[in-house]
Amino acid sequence: MKKKLISIGVICFNEEPNVAAAYKELIETTNKNKKYNYDFIFVDNGSTDNTREEIRKLAKKDRRIAGVFLSRNFGVEASIQA
Repeated sequence: MKKKLISIGVICFNEEPNVAAAYKELIETTNKNKKYNYDFIFVDNGSTDNTREEIRKLAKKDRRIAGVFLSRNFGVEASIQA
């Protein structure tokens, strides 16, 4: 039987120092539940630091990571919709 996919969205705004740590925690947590497959959508909400670059680094090394990069800060609600 094929495993169901759960997509986890992570909203980021100026989270450069936290992106890798959040990814690590997500992997550790999701690896405990083998019933499902997971992917992770990091949404950058117009950060002014290097959050985008950190997300891109993760996406290069893990195909389950997708990055969505908003052109400016649209607020939490728009990030969720993205």
